[in-house]
Amino acid sequence: MKTTKQKKINSIIFIRTFLLFFFTICILVYPNISLEAAKKGFILWSTVVFPALLPFFVVSDLLIQYGIVRFLGIFLEPIIRPLFKVSGVGGIIFTLSVVSGFPNGARMAAQLYKEGVLTKDEAERIAAFSNFSNPIFILGAVAIGMFGNMKMGIVLLLIHIVSNILVGILFGIGKKQPIQTYTFRQSLQNEWQNFLFASQKNESFGYYFADAVQKAVHTLLMIGGLIMVFAVVNALLKASYVTPFIADFINHVFPLFQENYIEVTITALLEVTIGLKHLSEIHPNVLFNQLLLAASLLAFNGFSVHAQVSSVLATEKLRYQPFLIGRILQTLISALLVTFFFRPFWLPYITGNQEIPAAISYTNSGTEFTYIYPFWLSLCFLIFTISLLLFYFYQKLNNKF
Repeated sequence: MKTTKQKKINSIIFIRTFLLFFFTICILVYPNISLEAAKKGFILWSTVVFPALLPFFVVSDLLIQYGIVRFLGIFLEPIIRPLFKVSGVGGIIFTLSVVSGFPNGARMAAQLYKEGVLTKDEAERIAAFSNFSNPIFILGAVAIGMFGNMKMGIVLLLIHIVSNILVGILFGIGKKQPIQTYTFRQSLQNEWQNFLFASQKNESFGYYFADAVQKAVHTLLMIGGLIMVFAVVNALLKASYVTPFIADFINHVFPLFQENYIEVTITALLEVTIGLKHLSEIHPNVLFNQLLLAASLLAFNGFSVHAQVSSVLATEKLRYQPFLIGRILQTLISALLVTFFFRPFWLPYITGNQEIPAAISYTNSGTEFTYIYPFWLSLCFLIFTISLLLFYFYQKLNNKF
């Protein structure tokens, strides 16, 4: 008689085998679609991701190598420690992540954990609330390139940053602050000595610079591979009618949730950039729905980004679960920020006196706003349910909790 453990192993083997055969057959049946999707993923990586992240990866690595992050962290300790219940270097990681975008926050947290600057709990929590979409991506590619409205991009960026801050505060609830054994002056003197020691190492700047570039390129190659794979998976699921079938099924469960929005959500849960592009192409579109979905999808990021962060964290055996919980919390918080502040702030600011693109329609009638809450509840439930299901299968495939 099979034991529970043996049944679990058999189910994992079956799921892995089924998925591998399914996508292998799809690639053979739709070779042109697979090739085009891989090309699009490569172009996205080579023209946007690689040039945008490489300088930040190199600079952040040098800041860590020379002890500058630890030294600057001392000045942020009085603010960051009470706010997030983590070391002051968490503030440096948070700030650099806002500028550089994912997965630099997780990468720096893992590296500082490896060097003993952060505890495991601190590194996992910092990785969870220091995950940002690049501001250039939000303001440039999304706001101007896709939606044609810079003000909408500013609102999305503000919601993105505030929601991450709130996630960090929530993660710090119940965490005890360690007893300070040194005064601020003593800590500053200690870190200054460490900084001088790191600056006087035998290795030259050229050695550290070359090492930083090598590690950055290695990480970016991994990221590029994941982007291409998820782009192909996304295209194959749509070509094999899996995505339309799921969208049609959910549409019967939530008749108020339009089918085209469901397809956008499913697509973005795999690769957020493609999903946002599809969202901008929905006609006609309601401004509230567009802003709500865009903010929520930017918060969750998509499982392409999750795979990137998970790979970075796995190098130091840090858990992925806190990161996933952080993304779910940020998604819900972003949806709440859009819902409660849409009428008094976001709507007047975005519309103003300027003409709104034809792709975006909105009304101030009472009928329109009675639609908000069913839409919001449907969105939250949809993202929460799909993320839990995908997380369950992810854990099954990796055979660990």
